[in-house]
This record gives sequence, C-alpha cells and structure tokens, in this order.
Amino acid sequence: MSQDEVQQESVLEKYHIDQWFFERDAKDSGSVMDRPELQKMLDWVKEGDSVYIEDFSHLAYSTRDLQTIVDILQKKKARLVSVEESLDTATPMGQLFMIFIETFNKFEWQAGMEEQKKKSSDGKSPCSGRHRKVVKNFEEYYRLYQKREIESKAELARKLKISRPTLYRLIREHEQKV
Repeated sequence: MSQDEVQQESVLEKYHIDQWFFERDAKDSGSVMDRPELQKMLDWVKEGDSVYIEDFSHLAYSTRDLQTIVDILQKKKARLVSVEESLDTATPMGQLFMIFIETFNKFEWQAGMEEQKKKSSDGKSPCSGRHRKVVKNFEEYYRLYQKREIESKAELARKLKISRPTLYRLIREHEQKV
C-alpha cells in the first residue's frame, strides 16, 4: 500500500467503507476517465451507496470529468461525499455545488468556442461545417474538361482528388465568376 493510500484510508476510516478503490498507477490518478479502478468503482456502486473521497483531485482533475462521474452516480441513485470540500451530493449544498460545476462547464465550453471563432479565418464556429477544400489549378483542369481532354466529371474529380459534390460546387463558383 502506498503512502498516499495510507493517508486516504486514515482520512476516510471513520466512514466504515466496505470497498476501497485505488489507482495504482500515479500517472493515471485523476487525470482521465478511462482508469481501471474508477471503472471498477462505477460498476460496483449500486443504489443507496455512498462514495467517499478525500478530495475531488483524487477523483477527477477536470470539472467535466467530475460532472460525468457525479452524473453516473446520480443515475445509480448513489451519492458522492468529499471530505476535504465538505460536500455531499445528497444535500442541498452539494446539489447547488454540482449546479455550479455544470454551469462552469458550459461557460468553459462557450469560452473555448469563442476563442476558436476568433482564431478561425471566417469567424464561424469550428463545428459549423468542414473547411472548404482549396484546389490549385482548378481553372486549368476545368478547361481540359471543357475541351474534352478529360472525358467526364468523375475523371475530373479523380484527377483533382476531390469528391463529386465538391467538384460541382467549384464548377458553380467558377461559372458565376465568368
């Protein structure tokens, strides 16, 4: 048993815990959702159980992961108790804290989207569609197609390494310019 495990057990021993879960690999502890002991704990917990932690940093480093874990526990009708933060998700204060965490996650997400929009050349959300494919020498290839040196639109699309819908869009845009 590691020194950290001993410390956590000493802090939590007064709660008469039936089952203990410790991440043995320190690099995984709290940093990602895909951790073996976390998954075992989430599978093991059932309705009416209480999950005790020394502090939130032992469970999750990000508010998004914390919210995900609490959501899973709430769906199982289990509660989360953090000794360090004096929070219990079964109490009104604990529920208020989780509303704050959820609101903070939304704010964090919106702030990230705004930052991406600022970085985007067109000011649109990065999730608002694909970036337009740039095709060099399109006019040259299109002229070859018009002269029937390239026999079909399918062949033209293959030579340009683009999809047919992209080809049709480029032809439309080219013809509007002319």
